[in-house]
Amino acid sequence: MLTLGLAGLGLTGVAIDFVRWTVDPSVSAPHWPFGVAPPQSWSALGVLGAISIALAVFALLRAALNYLNQMSLNVLTQGRIVVSIRTRVYEKLQRLSFRFFDANATSSLINRVTSDVQALRSFVDQVLLQMVIMVISLTVYIVYLVNINLKLAVACLAITPLLWAASSRFSRVVGPAYAINRELVDSMVARLVGSLRGIHVIKAFGCEAAQAAQFDKANDAVRDQQQWIFWRVSIFAPLVGLLS
Repeated sequence: MLTLGLAGLGLTGVAIDFVRWTVDPSVSAPHWPFGVAPPQSWSALGVLGAISIALAVFALLRAALNYLNQMSLNVLTQGRIVVSIRTRVYEKLQRLSFRFFDANATSSLINRVTSDVQALRSFVDQVLLQMVIMVISLTVYIVYLVNINLKLAVACLAITPLLWAASSRFSRVVGPAYAINRELVDSMVARLVGSLRGIHVIKAFGCEAAQAAQFDKANDAVRDQQQWIFWRVSIFAPLVGLLS
């Protein structure tokens, strides 16, 4: 995918150089890839059409490879990593002592087997692997830019300190909020587990409405905390795009 992206950028540059050379023959002629120039009998529109078709083919190939990449990642993370980790966590729970279960709430343990495993999957899929891809892509693109024009490459990278500062500030603000949200989810699940365990008592004393109100309160606390996080995420993402 990275090679196709660079090939598309290179062809776009060739198309721009060709247009400049066609309008003003006194400028340098375009450098055709691998020295393969179009036939002299082709018109300017014909050459641009061929370049456009090549760019479209590269875009389709890149989209197909991206689709295969995403499917492979989903099979790896959901079909293997998540299942394996969840099984190992459950097996570990079977070997723990009674003291451990006395010290940890059932709701918290349920979240470890369900939500935390999915959170780990998200970290591997959306953070760890994407970070590796980003570092490799950034290195290749920087080398590509520097080989073309050093000053222009420096200009393109000028906002990097601003992006780093914005990301660091965002992490310091939102990071603790995610920890709070996790505690609120544990509390909500604890409320649910407690209600299900004591459902006979609740029904016997007609406390359904009171229990529902307590669960709604815990549920609303999770929603409000998540909205607080999502509101800041919705501001941060456009801010990064604006800086770029």
